[in-house]
Amino acid sequence: MQTNSLCTCLKGDKGDTGSPGPRGQNGYNGTDGIDGQAGDRGVKGDPGIPGFNGDDGVDGEKGDRGLKGDAGAIGLHGLKGDKGTTGPKGDEGIPGAKGIVGPKGQKGEPYQRAVDTTIAFTAGVIQQPDMHDSRSIIFNMVYTNVGGAYNKETGRFTCTIAGLYVFTWSTEVNQSRYIKSQLTVNGQNRAYLQVSAGIFSNSGCATIILQLNINDVVDVTPSMFSHGASLGASSSFSGHLLYSI
Repeated sequence: MQTNSLCTCLKGDKGDTGSPGPRGQNGYNGTDGIDGQAGDRGVKGDPGIPGFNGDDGVDGEKGDRGLKGDAGAIGLHGLKGDKGTTGPKGDEGIPGAKGIVGPKGQKGEPYQRAVDTTIAFTAGVIQQPDMHDSRSIIFNMVYTNVGGAYNKETGRFTCTIAGLYVFTWSTEVNQSRYIKSQLTVNGQNRAYLQVSAGIFSNSGCATIILQLNINDVVDVTPSMFSHGASLGASSSFSGHLLYSI
């Protein structure tokens, strides 16, 4: 008969950790899991950077003309523009009808003779005057001297009525000679006349209009002449008042 004997054993202390064993081989891929539920919508992101401009597109074909639109509303009254330039003169109008005869006018005042303001003279040469520079030529044959303003002794006209006057003088020069003369007012030259003769005597004349004041003196003087030159019988000096001022 066998007898079992029981032995009571005590737990010993934990031993030191052993060294890691070699890495095992990768396992096989597992089967796909079941799709999870949809997640919540994420927050809107910041705007992206603008892209570059694209190339211009090809021009399209011209479209058909549209229908005429309705008239727009009348706009506000504009500002007044600048005055335009004067237009061309129009054609002459048709003469109007003859007017009726007006009433008879009042009787005029009795005629009164105006104050005599006639001044006129003409003088010629009865004897040849001596020719001297800057001396008045003496026209000593007086034909007319209305108003008495010409002096045949000095050959000078003295203005007695202020106004507008006309003066004319002529010189006849003997053959092969010349005389240049001038009309002066108070010694100042106002007009010139030059006459030259060839184998025959020659003459010329000059005219000037002058405005004179009372006591102005007008005469004719020689400025240049050839030796032996003299004035012929057709030489003359005359003047008259056009109107007083």
